[in-house]
Amino acid sequence: MPGSSLENTISSLESKADDYQTAVNFEAKLQEYKNDASSLQTSLHGLQTRLQEAERFNTIYTEAFGYDSPSYRTPETLNEARRQSRRVLDKSEEDYWELIDEDRADEHEAEIQTARSSINSARQELRSKLNDEQQKWETRVQSARHIQRLMSESRDTETLLTDVETFVQDTMWDDDQSPSSLKTEWRALHKKWTSGVVVDWSELRDRYELSKHTIDVLKRLAEGEKITFSELDSSVTEDILDANVLKGTLKVTL
Repeated sequence: MPGSSLENTISSLESKADDYQTAVNFEAKLQEYKNDASSLQTSLHGLQTRLQEAERFNTIYTEAFGYDSPSYRTPETLNEARRQSRRVLDKSEEDYWELIDEDRADEHEAEIQTARSSINSARQELRSKLNDEQQKWETRVQSARHIQRLMSESRDTETLLTDVETFVQDTMWDDDQSPSSLKTEWRALHKKWTSGVVVDWSELRDRYELSKHTIDVLKRLAEGEKITFSELDSSVTEDILDANVLKGTLKVTL
C-alpha cells in the first residue's frame, strides 16, 4: 500500500540519518583524539630536544673541561630536570591514549611545561658555566700572546693559541660536533698547553720565580710601554737576566 511504502521510506531515512550522525560524532571524536595526540607529540618532541641540549652542555662542561674535578659536578638543576622529564617521557603509548580518552590531555600538557621549565633552568646554568670557561681561556690566550711578544715568538705556539681560541669561541658551540669528539679535541689542546709551550702570567712567575713587581714591569712592556731606569730596581733586573728567555725584553735607549 502507498501508506506502508511511505512509512518504510521514512523509517529507512531515519535509520540512515542516525547512522550518519553516529559517523559524524565518531569522526569528530577521532579528529579530537588526533589533535590531542599531535599536540602531545609536538610537546614531547620539544621536551626531548631541550633535554638533549642540556645533556650535551653538561657533557662538554663536566667531561671535556672538568675531567674528574669535583668542582665540575653535574648541576642539581639538571638532575631535577631529568627527574621531571622522566615522569613524562617514560609513559607508555597506552598511558597517553588513556589520558586522551579521559579528556586529561591538558593535565599532561601541564606536566610537560613544568618539565620544560626545569630543563630551561638547567640549560641556562650550564650555558653560563661554559661561557665562564670561554672567558677564562680567552683571557689566558690574551695573556700568553702578550708574553710571546716579550719572548722569541714561535709559530707552533701561535697556532696552539689560535686553536684554543677557536675551540672556546666556535667549535664547542657547534651542534654538529659530538661531545665525544669535543672531549678528545680539547684534551689534546689542553695537553699541549700544559706541556710548557704556553704560559700565562702566573705560570711565568712560578716557572722563573719572578717577583710580583717584575711581572708588573713585564706586563707593561708587553703592552708596548717604555720603562725608565728609575722603575728598574736591581731585583727586577736580576729576575729578567736570570731567565734566559726574557733577556731580550730589556732594550736600553740613550
